[in-house]
Amino acid sequence: MSDDRAEDPTTTESGLGEDDFSPVWTDDDRPRIPRVAGEREALAAYLDYYRATVEMKCRGLTAEQARARPMPPSTLSIHGSSPLGWCTR
Repeated sequence: MSDDRAEDPTTTESGLGEDDFSPVWTDDDRPRIPRVAGEREALAAYLDYYRATVEMKCRGLTAEQARARPMPPSTLSIHGSSPLGWCTR
């Protein structure tokens, strides 16, 4: 049995190639999440990264586009609040 990926020079040690990852944003200025951190520091860094991701993906939208709902609102909630809102309290 042959594995075409083994012969592919763009394949990484993990066996994943360039097409297996999310696209790279050219204007990605999100803060990096530390690889080694205390629990509180890691959580705060992740939330900063998540907020920056939302902001980055919404750049360039008009106010009307930002208000538009491409899909119905989620019914997921934790006692009436959204998961992101709950995490930041």
